[in-house]
Amino acid sequence: MSKNLECGCPPLSLDGPLEGHSPPFPSLTELMNGIKAKRIKIENLPAEHKFDVSASFNNLAILLVKRGKYSAASVCVNSAESILSEALGQYHPVSYSTMEGKAYLNIKMHRYERALRVYEQMLEIEEKRGVTSSVGHLTIAKLLGKMSFAYLKMHKNRAALACLKGVLANQEAALPPDDASIAQTKSFMADIKARIRKEREDKESRLQGR
Repeated sequence: MSKNLECGCPPLSLDGPLEGHSPPFPSLTELMNGIKAKRIKIENLPAEHKFDVSASFNNLAILLVKRGKYSAASVCVNSAESILSEALGQYHPVSYSTMEGKAYLNIKMHRYERALRVYEQMLEIEEKRGVTSSVGHLTIAKLLGKMSFAYLKMHKNRAALACLKGVLANQEAALPPDDASIAQTKSFMADIKARIRKEREDKESRLQGR
Protein backbone atom coordinates (compact mmCIF):
# COMPACT_ATOMS: atom_id res chain seq x y z
CA MET A 1 0.00 0.00 0.00
CA SER A 2 1.29 3.45 -0.82
CA LYS A 3 2.70 5.27 2.18
CA ASN A 4 1.54 8.50 0.54
CA LEU A 5 -2.09 7.53 1.08
CA GLU A 6 -1.46 6.55 4.65
CA CYS A 7 0.76 9.37 5.83
CA GLY A 8 0.35 12.34 3.55
CA CYS A 9 0.16 13.63 0.03
CA PRO A 10 2.49 12.52 -2.73
CA PRO A 11 4.46 15.04 -4.80
CA LEU A 12 2.29 14.82 -7.88
CA SER A 13 3.88 15.50 -11.25
CA LEU A 14 3.47 19.12 -12.31
CA ASP A 15 4.67 18.53 -15.87
CA GLY A 16 2.17 19.73 -18.42
CA PRO A 17 0.64 17.46 -21.03
CA LEU A 18 2.60 16.66 -24.14
CA GLU A 19 1.74 18.75 -27.14
CA GLY A 20 -1.27 17.32 -28.89
CA HIS A 21 -2.34 15.20 -25.91
CA SER A 22 -5.14 15.78 -23.41
CA PRO A 23 -4.23 16.34 -19.75
CA PRO A 24 -4.08 12.99 -17.91
CA PHE A 25 -7.16 12.23 -15.84
CA PRO A 26 -6.34 12.13 -12.12
CA SER A 27 -6.00 8.68 -10.59
CA LEU A 28 -7.85 7.51 -7.48
CA THR A 29 -4.66 8.05 -5.49
CA GLU A 30 -4.41 11.64 -6.70
CA LEU A 31 -8.09 12.30 -5.96
CA MET A 32 -7.84 10.78 -2.48
CA ASN A 33 -4.70 12.71 -1.57
CA GLY A 34 -6.16 15.88 -3.04
CA ILE A 35 -9.19 15.54 -0.75
CA LYS A 36 -7.04 14.75 2.30
CA ALA A 37 -4.85 17.79 1.59
CA LYS A 38 -7.96 19.89 0.92
CA ARG A 39 -6.72 20.71 -2.58
CA ILE A 40 -9.89 19.17 -3.96
CA LYS A 41 -13.28 20.03 -2.53
CA ILE A 42 -15.69 17.14 -2.22
CA GLU A 43 -18.43 19.03 -4.05
CA ASN A 44 -16.03 19.43 -7.00
CA LEU A 45 -15.24 15.72 -7.18
CA PRO A 46 -16.44 14.29 -10.52
CA ALA A 47 -19.79 12.60 -9.90
CA GLU A 48 -18.78 9.46 -11.76
CA HIS A 49 -15.85 8.93 -9.38
CA LYS A 50 -17.46 9.72 -6.02
CA PHE A 51 -18.36 6.12 -5.24
CA ASP A 52 -14.97 4.79 -6.31
CA VAL A 53 -13.16 7.34 -4.15
CA SER A 54 -15.39 6.76 -1.12
CA ALA A 55 -15.02 2.97 -1.47
CA SER A 56 -11.24 3.36 -1.70
CA PHE A 57 -11.23 5.46 1.47
CA ASN A 58 -13.29 2.79 3.24
CA ASN A 59 -11.02 -0.02 2.04
CA LEU A 60 -7.95 1.90 3.14
CA ALA A 61 -9.57 2.47 6.54
CA ILE A 62 -10.07 -1.28 6.94
CA LEU A 63 -6.38 -1.92 6.25
CA LEU A 64 -5.35 0.78 8.71
CA VAL A 65 -7.63 -0.64 11.40
CA LYS A 66 -5.96 -4.04 10.97
CA ARG A 67 -2.63 -2.31 11.56
CA GLY A 68 -4.01 -0.58 14.66
CA LYS A 69 -3.70 2.87 13.06
CA TYR A 70 -7.08 4.12 14.18
CA SER A 71 -6.41 7.83 13.83
CA ALA A 72 -5.37 7.49 10.17
CA ALA A 73 -8.34 5.18 9.57
CA SER A 74 -10.64 7.79 11.09
CA VAL A 75 -9.46 10.39 8.58
CA CYS A 76 -10.30 7.99 5.73
CA VAL A 77 -13.74 7.13 7.12
CA ASN A 78 -14.58 10.79 7.65
CA SER A 79 -13.66 11.51 4.02
CA ALA A 80 -15.78 8.59 2.80
CA GLU A 81 -18.73 9.73 4.90
CA SER A 82 -18.51 13.30 3.61
CA ILE A 83 -18.43 12.11 0.00
CA LEU A 84 -21.37 9.76 0.42
CA SER A 85 -23.46 12.24 2.41
CA GLU A 86 -22.92 14.84 -0.31
CA ALA A 87 -23.73 12.36 -3.09
CA LEU A 88 -26.53 10.32 -1.54
CA GLY A 89 -27.72 12.16 1.54
CA GLN A 90 -27.19 11.21 5.17
CA TYR A 91 -30.14 8.83 5.28
CA HIS A 92 -29.02 6.53 2.47
CA PRO A 93 -28.09 2.99 3.67
CA VAL A 94 -24.56 3.31 2.27
CA SER A 95 -23.98 6.57 4.13
CA TYR A 96 -25.45 4.96 7.24
CA SER A 97 -22.99 2.05 7.16
CA THR A 98 -20.08 4.49 6.94
CA MET A 99 -21.38 6.27 10.04
CA GLU A 100 -21.21 2.95 11.88
CA GLY A 101 -17.53 2.65 10.97
CA LYS A 102 -16.95 6.19 12.18
CA ALA A 103 -18.52 5.43 15.55
CA TYR A 104 -16.47 2.23 15.87
CA LEU A 105 -13.22 4.10 15.31
CA ASN A 106 -14.16 6.72 17.88
CA ILE A 107 -14.73 3.93 20.40
CA LYS A 108 -11.34 2.40 19.58
CA MET A 109 -9.69 5.80 20.14
CA HIS A 110 -11.61 6.31 23.42
CA ARG A 111 -13.52 9.26 21.96
CA TYR A 112 -16.73 8.15 23.57
CA GLU A 113 -18.61 11.43 23.35
CA ARG A 114 -17.94 11.61 19.61
CA ALA A 115 -19.08 8.01 19.21
CA LEU A 116 -22.26 8.80 21.12
CA ARG A 117 -23.03 11.71 18.81
CA VAL A 118 -22.73 9.39 15.80
CA TYR A 119 -24.91 6.74 17.45
CA GLU A 120 -27.52 9.40 18.26
CA GLN A 121 -27.58 10.44 14.59
CA MET A 122 -27.99 6.82 13.54
CA LEU A 123 -30.77 6.35 16.10
CA GLU A 124 -32.54 9.40 14.73
CA ILE A 125 -32.32 7.96 11.21
CA GLU A 126 -33.81 4.66 12.38
CA GLU A 127 -36.65 6.41 14.20
CA LYS A 128 -37.46 8.51 11.13
CA ARG A 129 -37.66 5.36 9.04
CA GLY A 130 -40.29 4.05 11.42
CA VAL A 131 -39.83 0.89 13.44
CA THR A 132 -42.42 -1.60 12.23
CA SER A 133 -40.48 -4.86 12.00
CA SER A 134 -38.44 -7.15 14.21
CA VAL A 135 -35.35 -6.17 12.26
CA GLY A 136 -35.99 -2.51 13.02
CA HIS A 137 -36.43 -3.19 16.73
CA LEU A 138 -33.24 -5.25 16.86
CA THR A 139 -31.29 -2.57 14.97
CA ILE A 140 -32.34 0.02 17.55
CA ALA A 141 -31.53 -2.41 20.36
CA LYS A 142 -28.04 -2.86 18.90
CA LEU A 143 -27.48 0.90 18.69
CA LEU A 144 -28.69 1.47 22.24
CA GLY A 145 -26.43 -1.36 23.43
CA LYS A 146 -23.42 0.35 21.87
CA MET A 147 -24.43 3.64 23.45
CA SER A 148 -24.69 1.89 26.82
CA PHE A 149 -21.15 0.57 26.38
CA ALA A 150 -19.85 4.08 25.64
CA TYR A 151 -21.60 5.51 28.71
CA LEU A 152 -20.11 2.77 30.89
CA LYS A 153 -16.64 3.66 29.61
CA MET A 154 -17.37 7.24 30.68
CA HIS A 155 -18.53 5.97 34.11
CA LYS A 156 -22.06 7.26 33.46
CA ASN A 157 -23.97 4.33 34.89
CA ARG A 158 -27.40 5.93 34.96
CA ALA A 159 -27.21 6.88 31.28
CA ALA A 160 -25.99 3.35 30.48
CA LEU A 161 -28.93 1.88 32.38
CA ALA A 162 -31.40 4.10 30.52
CA CYS A 163 -30.00 2.82 27.21
CA LEU A 164 -30.29 -0.79 28.37
CA LYS A 165 -33.93 -0.22 29.26
CA GLY A 166 -34.43 0.76 25.63
CA VAL A 167 -32.51 -2.31 24.51
CA LEU A 168 -34.77 -4.54 26.59
CA ALA A 169 -37.96 -2.90 25.32
CA ASN A 170 -36.93 -3.39 21.70
CA GLN A 171 -35.75 -6.95 22.28
CA GLU A 172 -39.04 -7.86 23.94
CA ALA A 173 -40.88 -6.39 20.94
CA ALA A 174 -38.92 -8.55 18.50
CA LEU A 175 -37.86 -11.75 20.28
CA PRO A 176 -39.57 -14.61 22.12
CA PRO A 177 -39.65 -14.20 25.93
CA ASP A 178 -37.14 -17.01 26.51
CA ASP A 179 -34.52 -15.65 24.12
CA ALA A 180 -31.02 -15.63 25.60
CA SER A 181 -30.42 -12.02 24.52
CA ILE A 182 -33.23 -10.80 26.77
CA ALA A 183 -31.83 -12.69 29.75
CA GLN A 184 -28.37 -11.26 29.05
CA THR A 185 -29.69 -7.69 28.90
CA LYS A 186 -31.53 -8.16 32.20
CA SER A 187 -28.31 -9.46 33.74
CA PHE A 188 -26.40 -6.39 32.52
CA MET A 189 -29.11 -4.14 33.93
CA ALA A 190 -28.94 -5.85 37.32
CA ASP A 191 -25.17 -5.36 37.38
CA ILE A 192 -25.45 -1.64 36.58
CA LYS A 193 -28.20 -1.18 39.16
CA ALA A 194 -25.85 -2.72 41.73
CA ARG A 195 -23.15 -0.26 40.74
CA ILE A 196 -25.54 2.69 41.05
CA ARG A 197 -26.70 1.43 44.45
CA LYS A 198 -23.10 1.13 45.64
CA GLU A 199 -22.32 4.64 44.39
CA ARG A 200 -25.28 5.97 46.38
CA GLU A 201 -24.24 4.09 49.50
CA ASP A 202 -20.65 5.29 49.21
CA LYS A 203 -21.85 8.87 48.80
CA GLU A 204 -24.10 8.60 51.87
CA SER A 205 -21.24 7.07 53.84
CA ARG A 206 -18.94 9.95 52.92
CA LEU A 207 -21.56 12.51 53.91
CA GLN A 208 -22.08 10.83 57.29
CA GLY A 209 -18.35 10.81 57.92
CA ARG A 210 -18.04 14.57 57.63
